[in-house]
Amino acid sequence: MIDKNKVSKNFSRSAKRYDKLAVFQRSLANKLFNRTKGIEASNILDLGCGTGYLTKKLALKYKNAKVIGIDIAPGMIKEAIKKNKLPNIKYLAHDCENLPKIGAFDLIVSNASLQWMNLYNVSGCINKNLAQNGVFLFNTFGPSNLKELKSAGFKRNKNPSKQFIIKVFKKYFKNVKVTRSLHKKKFKNIKALIDYLKGLGANTPSLKGKPDIKRLRKILKLCPSPFYATFEVYSGFAK
Repeated sequence: MIDKNKVSKNFSRSAKRYDKLAVFQRSLANKLFNRTKGIEASNILDLGCGTGYLTKKLALKYKNAKVIGIDIAPGMIKEAIKKNKLPNIKYLAHDCENLPKIGAFDLIVSNASLQWMNLYNVSGCINKNLAQNGVFLFNTFGPSNLKELKSAGFKRNKNPSKQFIIKVFKKYFKNVKVTRSLHKKKFKNIKALIDYLKGLGANTPSLKGKPDIKRLRKILKLCPSPFYATFEVYSGFAK
């Protein structure tokens, strides 16, 4: 079960350095943004907006639209407001899973954030806030994400499978499509990967079983350098 208070605190603490580290997340946001081609929207909602990178891109593209960015981490919202002062953007610190009906949005997006949410809860909130002909676009991480950490003896988040995502969204939406892509990223060593994840605000990977500093040091020493990590990405839409 996801500890939402911990997620909020971790990402708030990392908000000021997030943009420096989140190069891959921005590349995913750019790909999601490109998928908005041909979509007309006057009301847009960004769930898990972080520091507002994608929110700002959407506000600049849809200059006459009202754009709202929501994130559970107040620190992220503070950074978003500081960096993206556009007249058609509004930012709110709120739990996306418990979002009431705040509008009828033609376009709802979520980039690299659904993995921190309960899919049943958030899909209901999306359905409640999506206009009749609206579209939901998303990127999220799959169960094979960072599989190398698991092989090395570390715990990982249990991200939902493609089949599970489709099953949940089909409760609310007639048309659901999800595609999968794999991305290999190179790190100096496994410690550099762990530091990267911690810097982003993600949970710091911990060893399976009881804490053992000797075992941790041994694992860090035995893992290859450079260390390659797999990022499994699901991209999709629902309407």
